[in-house]
Amino acid sequence: MRLSFKQLKHLSVETRSGTFLGHVHELTIDATGQMILQYTVRTSLIDRHEYLIHREQVISVSEKKMIVDDGVKKATEQPPAVEPLEVVPKSASLGRQA
Repeated sequence: MRLSFKQLKHLSVETRSGTFLGHVHELTIDATGQMILQYTVRTSLIDRHEYLIHREQVISVSEKKMIVDDGVKKATEQPPAVEPLEVVPKSASLGRQA
């Protein structure tokens, strides 16, 4: 079976046990192997949850929906940005020796 990007992008996603996760929102593709590595699935715009689903977690894909393992978990939030380090001039960090 072949699906266009347009069909795949809005595909409904459920777990094996029937829990609705959302719709495919983005794809991560391995350009070298020309294969999909990961799907980003989002719920509605109002209650926005995101799931990152590795291709090995996909059980089946049809024209109507994608079925994934029950163990799929919500994507964690991005870690906070790291504050840039303050650059101290070398002379100031050595101090004066008597």
